[in-house]
Amino acid sequence: MRRVSLAALAILLLLGLMGSEAFALPRDAALDRGLSNDDAYAHALQVKSKTADPDEAVSMLEEALENAPDSPGFYFTLSVAKLPSVVRSFDLFVEGVKAYNRSFWWRLSLIALLIEAALLSTAIALTVAALLRFPRDLPLMAHDINEHKALLIMPLLIMPLAFLGPLSFVGGVLFLGGMYMKRSNKLVAYIALLFIALSPLWTGFVGKTASLTNPVVRATVDVNEGRDNTLALSTLAGREDFPSRFSYAIALKREGRAEEAVELLQGLIETRTDHRLYNNLGNAYVAIERRDLAKAAYLNAIQQGKSVTTLYNLAQIYRDELDYENGEKYFNQAQQMSKAEVSDYTARTAKHYNRMVFDETLTFAEIKSVAWGSEVRDSVRGFPRGTVVPAGVAGGLLVLFMILGKMVPSSSFRCKNCGKVACLACAESEKMCMDCQAKLSQDDDASPQSRVKRMLQANQQKERQMTVIRVLAFLPPGIAQVYSGRLFSGFVYMWLFGFGVVLLVLNPYVSTGLAGNSHGWLWLATAPMLLLIYYVSILTVNRRLDRGWL
Repeated sequence: MRRVSLAALAILLLLGLMGSEAFALPRDAALDRGLSNDDAYAHALQVKSKTADPDEAVSMLEEALENAPDSPGFYFTLSVAKLPSVVRSFDLFVEGVKAYNRSFWWRLSLIALLIEAALLSTAIALTVAALLRFPRDLPLMAHDINEHKALLIMPLLIMPLAFLGPLSFVGGVLFLGGMYMKRSNKLVAYIALLFIALSPLWTGFVGKTASLTNPVVRATVDVNEGRDNTLALSTLAGREDFPSRFSYAIALKREGRAEEAVELLQGLIETRTDHRLYNNLGNAYVAIERRDLAKAAYLNAIQQGKSVTTLYNLAQIYRDELDYENGEKYFNQAQQMSKAEVSDYTARTAKHYNRMVFDETLTFAEIKSVAWGSEVRDSVRGFPRGTVVPAGVAGGLLVLFMILGKMVPSSSFRCKNCGKVACLACAESEKMCMDCQAKLSQDDDASPQSRVKRMLQANQQKERQMTVIRVLAFLPPGIAQVYSGRLFSGFVYMWLFGFGVVLLVLNPYVSTGLAGNSHGWLWLATAPMLLLIYYVSILTVNRRLDRGWL
């Protein structure tokens, strides 16, 4: 029992001596492997903070942010936790927005979310516009076909579009309705047909973003953003493309296989001139204790193009050799280029080779080229095929619409008094049907009471229509405008409002890794925008009705 007690006492004493350093171990272990972001550990702290008291939760979130400084979500979470300290909370929010430039997945997911929301809101706005206008335009079409039987070919040509998909049918409906649209309203028909004609491009984009779980992409991102090395060692080995070999060399050096990294980087230098290769070669030489070769590699890198990282690395080597004159020289040059980067490097510096000198990495554009490279294209090659035929048909209809819009203008219209459908063949004016014109001519000899009665009937017709529009104004913005014939302005309102709604609906389903709902901050900008659009739409409709919109 005494031996057991002594052993337990020794363990407790050891833990006591370690103190707070025991909690710093995950961070130190990650930095020693060349990793600047430990998302898994940071996420675990974030989850644990939800059940802790407020002060302890803030402390955990601060530690989470320290372990994953390039992940925006941890900034936003801590920003909320710091309230009511508005200044500090706002600073964290701004830093979170800036962190998008340091995280491929967060940045790409935000771009994808915005584009997908724009595409979906366009499709929704066009569909709603077509459904609202079709019942009002159908009688006009029927009247024209009754007057000119040859025009029956137009709807017959459009009907097969229903078999190509709902969006193609919407384009066909707006194509027919466009014949009865005036001025800017025709733009909606052009937008619909152009949107469908370009469908292979935007469906291809959606397909590509959906396929970015490719392990090659994941491994490349993890290495270059300092998140993980192990996936790269198993995935990128043997690949011949530059981004993969470049990233694989970094992973090898970080995981203690510096000799292999040197051999790989020397091979890359023979095929391409890039200062980053020399910088990383110098780092590999540091790992195998060849400081002379490391300095030569850094100097070669500087000759090809100065960078903060290389200047700092060279300063570190000179300082470690007690050559403070050259150390300060290159350190000051690095600071002149970017004090923020130098400060970040200094905070991570230690004697370990992965913390003493730092790697150059791929740019966002280079990583994106990997993400949308040939392998990804192969994985989604069949995705846009279903859009080729509808796109071709829409392109043909777009050209036909441009021609028919000038050659075959519609002659049908609705009477401004009674709403009855008429045409120039059965009426003398484009504003009144024959019955209203006859009544108007009779009123010239009619009694004052009869003329007043006619005017009241016309006003009652307008009042009923205005009442319907005022009620529709309280529905989602744009519906009242489309119903009243302002198709283009209604489409713009619907698109803006739909964009905001779709953005908020899709946001929880956008994956950026362990942090879950990554772009929750979008509520701050989108919710006020939706309220403003809704208010402006109602105000605009009512004011224009009061000014004689109809």
